[in-house]
Amino acid sequence: MNTGTLSVRSGKPMTKLFSVTLDDKPGELAKLTGALAEKGINLRATAAATLGGKGVVNVITSDETKTRETLRSQKFSFSEDEALVAKVDDKPGALAQIAKNLAAAKVNIKAVTLLSTSGAKAELALSVDNVEKAKTIIK
Repeated sequence: MNTGTLSVRSGKPMTKLFSVTLDDKPGELAKLTGALAEKGINLRATAAATLGGKGVVNVITSDETKTRETLRSQKFSFSEDEALVAKVDDKPGALAQIAKNLAAAKVNIKAVTLLSTSGAKAELALSVDNVEKAKTIIK
């Protein structure tokens, strides 16, 4: 089941995605990003949303070990997942096709983060519930 629009990036095809739960109030994002910055950790990608009084901030950083240590020491509530890094055609419907192909294989997408765009390609980090199975779908 090749998507025709997605390929695993050569080099480092996996990364860690940290999902941090925050209260939905002023200053919470500043605390998180400040704690990371104080340890010299750079944000490579981030996405955030709030719902029902809580926020979730997804981050991919320059140093996974230091990120984990910082989140723990600062008592942030977080989870971490392996994320598959892949390139997709930057066109309408590309992500829809990927989602359809993964769904057909019973692979659930937990998070999608845009890493970069270049020319006709976009690079995504996909957090899924079955990375090994997803790798067989995404060629």
